[in-house]
Amino acid sequence: MADIHTDKGTVKQYFNEVYHDKATLENVPWVTGAVGIEILKKIINKQIPTGMSILDVGCGFGTEAVFMARHGHRVAAVDADPAIIAKAEKYAALLDTKVDFRVQNFLEIEQLKEFAGAFDIVTDQGCFHHILPQDRQAYKNAVKYCLKSGGRYFMRGFSYLMPPSTSGNGPIRLTSDDILNTFLADFYVEEMYVFDNIPVAGKEDVPQKFWFTALRKR
Repeated sequence: MADIHTDKGTVKQYFNEVYHDKATLENVPWVTGAVGIEILKKIINKQIPTGMSILDVGCGFGTEAVFMARHGHRVAAVDADPAIIAKAEKYAALLDTKVDFRVQNFLEIEQLKEFAGAFDIVTDQGCFHHILPQDRQAYKNAVKYCLKSGGRYFMRGFSYLMPPSTSGNGPIRLTSDDILNTFLADFYVEEMYVFDNIPVAGKEDVPQKFWFTALRKR
């Protein structure tokens, strides 16, 4: 598809344009000021019990990581962008909340040695849909590496039902095969469905059709 990421250069350009040219909370399109609604449901319904060790991958400004830490979880969070991690740390400090923020490229497993088998849950809101097809197995291996035996992975990302990009670049529109072909050899599927995500400010007419996928490490 010509309307989505095609190589590492387009991914880097995409984040540079959003994070560094528009890096205020009100200008970053995926910052809604709210936690992902599917994770919120899991916490409310105690399907994520209090006291879990959680790794938030591609944490961005830290909205979800800080929320989970404030609700009784031990949270580490990684992002490859130092400037965004600095903003996330300021946000956590503002709310007097402890999160172990790290600047890390999640695809480079040698950077994750401290995280080996450390987490009950790995959560991803909007990271996997930026992973290029040729890098998906490296991403899956990193998720598996960080999880305890029987640990769970929660992913939310663009579905194939999302409209094409208007900018000529942006997240990959994922099919079920994109997800299953990546993870099925090493994970059981607990849940997998498309849901309506929170509307983007100023683009309320654009459907936000996201996958929610809950997997358990074999």
